[in-house]
Amino acid sequence: MSSSGYTVEVTNLSPAAIEKDVNDFFAFCGPIELVEIIRHGDLGCTAYVTFKDPYALETALFLNVSSWLLHEILSQASN
Repeated sequence: MSSSGYTVEVTNLSPAAIEKDVNDFFAFCGPIELVEIIRHGDLGCTAYVTFKDPYALETALFLNVSSWLLHEILSQASN
């Protein structure tokens, strides 16, 4: 996980999610610096999306509970 920038943690992603999917889903929020996916086997994955601007992080947080790739995702600010 990147320590710079403005990072959102996205949990409960489909195990089918790939970096491009995550990037495409959050691209409208603002410029993305980095996307990292941590896989949990067949149970799903967690993604860390690091934005270049604080407003992009704030926009991403509005997606707190969204349905995407047949999973309900949770986005929250990463510590």
